[in-house]
Amino acid sequence: MGNHTRTASSQTFYGSQTRRHARRHSSSLEVEKIEMVCIAVNELDEAVQFYGRLLDTRFEIRETPIKEGVVRWGIAPFGLELLERPVKGPESDTVRSFHLRVPDVKSAREEMKSKGFNPFEQFTAGQLRELVYHIRGLRIIFVDHKGEARQD
Repeated sequence: MGNHTRTASSQTFYGSQTRRHARRHSSSLEVEKIEMVCIAVNELDEAVQFYGRLLDTRFEIRETPIKEGVVRWGIAPFGLELLERPVKGPESDTVRSFHLRVPDVKSAREEMKSKGFNPFEQFTAGQLRELVYHIRGLRIIFVDHKGEARQD
C-alpha cells in the first residue's frame, strides 16, 4: 500500500508540474514525435545481441566510411540506433542523440535561435532536412520530411 500511495502522489505531482510548466512557457516549437534515439556503444556486435534479445528485435548493420576509417552502426525497425564508437569510451552505453520530427526545420531553427542556440550542422538530402545541435553533451536533431508520405 505504501508503494501504491507513493506512486499515486508522484503521478499527481508530476502531472500538475507538467500542466503548470506548459502554462508558464509558451513556445512555437512544435515536436511531432521522437523519431529516433541513438546509443553510443563500444562493441556493436555485442550491443546488437544484447538489445536484440532485450527488445525482441533485429538490427540492420551498416557501415559508413569517414575520414578516420569506417563507422559501424545498426538500426532497429522502430528507430533505435546503435553506433559503435570509433574510439572506445566509457564502460556503459550512452545516449548520443535523439531525432525530433518537426513540421518545418526552418521554424524550429528560428525558435532555437530565440533561445540562444545555433545549429552545429545542417543537412538536406532530397526531401529530408536536418538541423543538428550540440546541447549539454547531446546531439539534438530536428528533422522534417517535406513531400514524403508519412507513415506513423
